[in-house]
Amino acid sequence: MGRIILIEPPSELNQYDDDILGTGFYPPLWAISLATYVKEKKIEILDGQYRNVNRFIDNIDYENADIVGISPKTKTYLPSLEIARRFKANGAKVYFGGHHTAALAETILNNRGNQSEDYCVDGIVVGDGEEAFKKIIEGISQKNIENLVFFGLGGLVRNKEVNLDLRELPFADRSLVDLEDYFNRFQKSYPNSLLKKPALIYSQKGCDWRKKSGGCIFCGRMDAGVRHRTPEEFVAEINYLIESRGIDFVWDISDNFLSDDAWFYSFYDAYRRNKEKPKKRIFSRASSITPQIAGMLADINVYEVYIGAESGDNGSLRRMKKGCTSKTNIQAATLLSKEGIRVHACHVLGAPEENEESVKNTLDQVESLTSLDGVEVCGHILEPMPGSEAFGLILEKEHGKYSGKDDYDRLEMERDWVSHFCNISYDRLKELVKVIESFNR
Repeated sequence: MGRIILIEPPSELNQYDDDILGTGFYPPLWAISLATYVKEKKIEILDGQYRNVNRFIDNIDYENADIVGISPKTKTYLPSLEIARRFKANGAKVYFGGHHTAALAETILNNRGNQSEDYCVDGIVVGDGEEAFKKIIEGISQKNIENLVFFGLGGLVRNKEVNLDLRELPFADRSLVDLEDYFNRFQKSYPNSLLKKPALIYSQKGCDWRKKSGGCIFCGRMDAGVRHRTPEEFVAEINYLIESRGIDFVWDISDNFLSDDAWFYSFYDAYRRNKEKPKKRIFSRASSITPQIAGMLADINVYEVYIGAESGDNGSLRRMKKGCTSKTNIQAATLLSKEGIRVHACHVLGAPEENEESVKNTLDQVESLTSLDGVEVCGHILEPMPGSEAFGLILEKEHGKYSGKDDYDRLEMERDWVSHFCNISYDRLKELVKVIESFNR
């Protein structure tokens, strides 16, 4: 067999030179997990997170590749297509995976599959990719590969989707990448930081809120419900990272670290006995933060909590289906700040019916949040992600422009969303994003 390659593509917006430090401080965990699972040490992992998009694409060796796996995101989709075309021109089999392509699987294969004029994608893996990728490498017939969508002789085929048991997956083998290179970039970007060796990890997959409510209006996740690793396994992987790689900072990228109280209490009991507790960053819903939880997070050395505050206007929060209020957001940040835990509160402008009054309420919330110690805020405009309710709504309004397309202009879609669903201009929202971030001290 020739080369097997997994690619984290660069962003279409990433135009800086390679010698200017970017944000690629973490190797792509999905790619390491797949390579670990198939036990094939010859898999190449190419990471475009911190590369100039054109330079990264032009410097890839496209020859002698048998199988290529790419995980496009919304901002990396167009570069992913260009990479796929070049590999396909050299005879490789190309597969996409991840949330973005799962939501657009049929559209992508209609436009890029083996019956299209722009044939560059052989199939799309939906859901967990480890077992599917293993079978692809083994040469198993596509019709017998669960979680795979492809074009067969009779048209589009969507095989049965099966979730893997996370408790049976091995630890991602970080020796498959040059981790020291990532450490060096992190240290050069943050020379005064006491943290030197960060790593990504996950305790769970899925979103509990999506199962309960259908999810936030802009959420494009492909899974509903939550699957956890056992607390003991999670602790064991943290210890493995400490002992084998000297990790001093772990970022749990799970959607809501506090999605299950029983799991968290079990993890807390197992982990607080650890001699070493590296600093941690987690995501959480504001409603999950209580005085007791905040204290427990501090006790296990959680350094920062990312919260989707989204808006300071309760009407906007209802229309975005957040399941919280501005009061909930401020209470959560206050509790965490009192425990010395940093908070990063993200805001989304462009809720249905957004107007000057609602954004004023958001700015009032931002002012309250940033008056607290250790709280930072960010803002961006609502983007209708494929798979989300917002994406479906904009397709109804602009059916002729976006229906059947996978290479749409995402910024144009943002503008169209604001034009159809908000009572405020897109340019005004862009101004307000800058205003929100100006509150950071």
